[in-house]
Amino acid sequence: MDAGQNGLLASITAPGGEATAEADRILVAVGRWPNIENLGLEVAGVRCERTGIPVNSQMETNVPGVYAIGDVTGTSPLAHVAMRGGEVAVKNALGRVARIDLKTVPWCVYFRLEESQYLFAMVSILLHSLSTSPI
Repeated sequence: MDAGQNGLLASITAPGGEATAEADRILVAVGRWPNIENLGLEVAGVRCERTGIPVNSQMETNVPGVYAIGDVTGTSPLAHVAMRGGEVAVKNALGRVARIDLKTVPWCVYFRLEESQYLFAMVSILLHSLSTSPI
């Protein structure tokens, strides 16, 4: 990042080459971490790790009958996963047996139209190059 004429100038390197973009503000975000501090989880005996609260496939923590869902589990920060995790946790808390399988939860990425067209073109090129590869 450098100072531009009317704001900040960012240099972007992509598979297709380099580009620059000027903006009023630039957000640089690296990683997401669960916010689980000062909740009293240690007092309850719930194990906490740097990446979140470990749970089993029934969304249960190391303390029987205590469940965790969503971003605090450190598995996936998607609303779809949190929703399914909540369904599984409630069923198990009510005495039914349910499990989460992350391979069956929908995953999606939202883009603006221009970005999605670029991504589609890049994936198409990649798939075409793989299909014509002598490997």
